[in-house]
Amino acid sequence: YQWHLENTGQGGRTPGVDINAELAWDFATGAGQRIAVLDSGIPPEHPDLRLIAGHDYIDKDEDPSPGTEWSAGHGTSVAGVAAAIGNNGYGVTGVAWNAEVYGIRLIGGGTSLEDVYDAFVEAVDSGAGVISNSWGYSENCTPLSEYRLIKDMFDYAETKGRGGLGSVVTFAAGNGGCDITGDGMLSQPTILVIAAVESNDIRAGYSDYGEPVDLAAPTTLLTTDLSPGGFGSYGGDEALVDGFNGTSAATPVVSGVAALMLEANPRLTAAQVRQVLCDTATKGDVRNAAYNANGWSPYYGCGRVDAAAAVLA
Repeated sequence: YQWHLENTGQGGRTPGVDINAELAWDFATGAGQRIAVLDSGIPPEHPDLRLIAGHDYIDKDEDPSPGTEWSAGHGTSVAGVAAAIGNNGYGVTGVAWNAEVYGIRLIGGGTSLEDVYDAFVEAVDSGAGVISNSWGYSENCTPLSEYRLIKDMFDYAETKGRGGLGSVVTFAAGNGGCDITGDGMLSQPTILVIAAVESNDIRAGYSDYGEPVDLAAPTTLLTTDLSPGGFGSYGGDEALVDGFNGTSAATPVVSGVAALMLEANPRLTAAQVRQVLCDTATKGDVRNAAYNANGWSPYYGCGRVDAAAAVLA
């Protein structure tokens, strides 16, 4: 049922519209990699995640467990897409199913721009090779101003992560159907901004677009949830949720692929990861994508991520 990993055409879906994960796993599964998930928190005892507890910037403690706000299950679902444990007879399988998750609680309560900066520094200093962000600041298509702290935190990830090779930073494009050209955060050159495509390989109508978009990835996915409670249940198991969507779901797909790449070649810089992901992406929806002469689309960026092609490259 996790069609985004390897789609056989069941359920009326178009065969082959997936990230080609199974071939990638012949070469890398995320072993030895750490993905920092900056989100609404993750239960440290979750049975389908290898979680390392980071800081809670809302309650100001060292327990990143979610609170009771409506978005409480969001971080757990994101972490499951990126790195739910595979081959354990439970739950689901993440893209990088042997990777660790470093959980930081950052969204869903009162935090400052300084907290965001500190969270990035913490993620980098923890040894995370990938920093996954399924959140944003923009509301009603209003772009975020270009704050120096935002540039500084991305520069820190690029220059200090992984001993100077750089931590790969992924960010959700947003779900307002907006043109995000000029957004002060998403326009930074050292991050990967992810749009969302459905199982028919067409952009989700809500997925933001514009110059910052780098890649597209599948959305509306089966993943982990809070246990019990959270967004919903699947097959009677409240620890699972079917239909986790938005660019929030697409972003950790790319985060997981980046972790696979770093296992396959630990010498890669963050910039090389971004380039390889672009060079190996699949260009779908060609009639409507408006790809330019350089192969870039405002709706899909370089195209839909291909895990196998990226790992092999």
